Amino acid sequence: MNDPINGGFHERQRWFLDRVGRGFRVRARDLMMYWKVSPKTAKRDISGLCTAGRLRFVGARRNGHYELIR
Repeated sequence: MNDPINGGFHERQRWFLDRVGRGFRVRARDLMMYWKVSPKTAKRDISGLCTAGRLRFVGARRNGHYELIR
């Protein structure tokens, strides 16, 4: 995949970015269920995207959501 927006991320992270980009409100639990990974792995994947400046969490912890940073 030669997409500069998703470059440098592994498949689970690209999947998460794609879902957020399409307007879905995805969470670590969705990543866990779809990819069959542990909670720690899912949170680490999402944290990597936030650290890289691709995502941010908006709103309260309980009902907030992720959005892309362009």
